[in-house]
Amino acid sequence: MSDKPTVDTTWELKWKRSLRKRLINCLARIENDGKPTQELGYELAKAKECFTYWNSDTADWVKHTHTFPTKDEVNESLVKDSN
Repeated sequence: MSDKPTVDTTWELKWKRSLRKRLINCLARIENDGKPTQELGYELAKAKECFTYWNSDTADWVKHTHTFPTKDEVNESLVKDSN
């Protein structure tokens, strides 16, 4: 057995499938409408968004947050400590 951790590719698969669906919708719009339409532009924009997410590693990023105390919170804690 391999000791390698398994890589979760569900994020990539989601965007790959979404891109495929959007491109199929673009082809259908071209065939059915026969000219550039607002709907075709929308599908193309969404296809570009799907491609961008599929091609990125944003799914691997871990978001961290840190809260910095304000002056009032620091002063309050100093007042409490001095009492």
